[in-house]
Amino acid sequence: MSLESELSKKLEITENAKEENDEEEEGSKAETSTTNKKKNKNKSKKKPQQTDPPTIPIVKFFPSGDFPEGEIQQYKDE
Repeated sequence: MSLESELSKKLEITENAKEENDEEEEGSKAETSTTNKKKNKNKSKKKPQQTDPPTIPIVKFFPSGDFPEGEIQQYKDE
């Protein structure tokens, strides 16, 4: 029984310490957020660019499924 009581006391102590630590973190976060404002970065949506060699699927470039016709060339042997 004494072992169980010792373990339960240690468990209570660690739980209390965790709760106090959480409260301190919340308080420090609130203080820093009011004093240090984050700068908003302009993140404009850029169209994906194909790499060389091609690694991005063509569906990413044309999500509607309306693909361009492409360049039409004559055969060399004809």
